[in-house]
Amino acid sequence: MRVVEVISDTNIGGAGVLLCNRLRHKSEDIETVVVLPRGSRLLPRLSELGVPAVQMRRCRDRSLDPLAIPELIAILKSLKPDIVNSHGCASARVAARLSGARVSVYTRHCCFPIKRIYEQKLTRSLTAFTSKLTCDAVIAVSPAVKRDLALMGVPRSMVKVIVNGAEPLRLLNSEERAAKRRELAVPEGATVVGIFARLEKCKDHETFLKSARVLCDKGGEYRFLIVGTGSTEAHLKRFCKDLGLEKKVVFTGFVEDISPLMSITDINVNCSVGTETSSLALSEGMSLGVPAVVSDFGGNCYMVKDGVNGFVYPQRDWIALADAIIRLSDKKLYTKFSKNSLERFERELNAERMASETAEFYRQLYRAKEKRSI
Repeated sequence: MRVVEVISDTNIGGAGVLLCNRLRHKSEDIETVVVLPRGSRLLPRLSELGVPAVQMRRCRDRSLDPLAIPELIAILKSLKPDIVNSHGCASARVAARLSGARVSVYTRHCCFPIKRIYEQKLTRSLTAFTSKLTCDAVIAVSPAVKRDLALMGVPRSMVKVIVNGAEPLRLLNSEERAAKRRELAVPEGATVVGIFARLEKCKDHETFLKSARVLCDKGGEYRFLIVGTGSTEAHLKRFCKDLGLEKKVVFTGFVEDISPLMSITDINVNCSVGTETSSLALSEGMSLGVPAVVSDFGGNCYMVKDGVNGFVYPQRDWIALADAIIRLSDKKLYTKFSKNSLERFERELNAERMASETAEFYRQLYRAKEKRSI
């Protein structure tokens, strides 16, 4: 069975990382080719994995590019795939149908507040019609995504939930961790609180910094890591200075391998108020037994079970976030949450499980289409 995965990203985002995680555990009976924009930063990673790639001229960070459809049709006709899975590329869904691919699937990677237009029955009916017209199934990367799709009008029977899976991070030994803490000027005994996310408004780093100010005012020794880069970086650095937190907060910028930083992190925070589904950063933290405190947006409540492997706080409530972090200072509770986090990763949130579920879903779709064609 030949599967073509089409992704429109030129940079390495969550969808690209997810795809690479899955392809590390590809099944022997499935041949995979990835179609992506020319010069995409994903190309070296695919090369390392031994996955062939075809570069397209158009659809650069765009979902629907009508002028890309003829190019994609030509590519798909030459590749002759049994299944086409589109990641953030509606043009590929159309092209898959027009090229005669046996099965067309798309993966929904994001979770947004549903627009009011979807309250109208006509809009939902139109969504249902176009979904059935352009694809056979939808993969939702968290239960929250399936809920959103249903609210938009996508038939529930078309949606399969396959939660994002991460690769386990390397745990540094005690000497390496001590060296990393010294490098970042983290005092001995200080609690390290980290947020691993793009520096964009939807990730709500302002709430993280306001919470940091509250924690410092309450006493105790903390250091805060902001890992990532993005369009709000300059603003957040100014905001950090205005709060008087320059000596308490470390902006690391983009980090290719987060294992060293996650290894010294005591509490993993996610403040998202938009897009969050099943955060890879949360899964990666859990692979090291790092408990989390997360906002109640989107898929966060699936990732972190309140009072089991971390705490959930009402989004934008920095006081509640600070209180949850303080509660995790209880050593007995922290040990319990850490153990539960690791167990959750090994049971549900690893890339091997995700790859296995996806491969089996592909087989089911392929067999079902074969039966209907007989």
